[in-house]
Amino acid sequence: MKYKQLNVSKDLLNNFLKSQIHITLTKVQLKKNLNSFLYGFRNNLGIFNFFYIFLSLKKFVTLLNCCLRLKNTKQKKLLFFGFPTWFNPYWQKIEKLSNNQLKFLDSNWESFYDLKKNWFEIAFIVVFNDFPETRKLLKQSKDLRIPTIGFITDDSFKFDYPIFGNFRSKQSIFFFFSILLNSLNNKNDLKHKKKNYNVKIKKKV
Repeated sequence: MKYKQLNVSKDLLNNFLKSQIHITLTKVQLKKNLNSFLYGFRNNLGIFNFFYIFLSLKKFVTLLNCCLRLKNTKQKKLLFFGFPTWFNPYWQKIEKLSNNQLKFLDSNWESFYDLKKNWFEIAFIVVFNDFPETRKLLKQSKDLRIPTIGFITDDSFKFDYPIFGNFRSKQSIFFFFSILLNSLNNKNDLKHKKKNYNVKIKKKV
C-alpha cells in the first residue's frame, strides 16, 4: 500500500482536529519521513499518520487472532483496562461471546482481579486512553512479564505493542469494538466449520 503526501486546506485540517479522530506522532518522528503523512500540528504533535495506525492495528489483530485460536487447554485471558463506562453493554456482549476470555476492567480493577495471583492465565493487557493507573499497571505487568498494548499519542508510556492514535471519540471506539467482534465471529465460524467437517468424516466412516 502506497501513501502520498497531500496538501490539506486549513478548514479541513481544523474540522479534522475538532473531530478528535486523529493519528499522532511527535514532530521529530514526523520529520523523519514526511512522504508517509498528511500532516499538520497540534500541541507539537503530527497528525494523519495512516501508515503507523495501519501497522499497529495489524499487529494487534494478528496477536488477538493467535490468542483466540489456541486450544481451550492453552487459552489465556485478554484484559482490557480503562474503556468508557458508557460502552459497558457492548463490552458485556464481547465478554459473553468470548466465554469471558476477553475481560474488561475499570479503575476498581484490583477489587475484581489480582494480577500477581493470576498472571499465568493472562495473554496480554490492553490499556485505553488516560487510564488513571497506567503507570502502576505497567510496572506490575513488566514485573510479571505480561505483554502490554496501549493507545498512545506521545511517548509518555512504554507499551510493548503501542497502537498509535487518538481513540477518544465514539466512532473510533466503535471501530475498535468492530475489530474485536470480527475476530470473535471468525473464531466461532472456524469452530463451526471444524465441527461440521468432523461430522461428515464420521458419516463416511
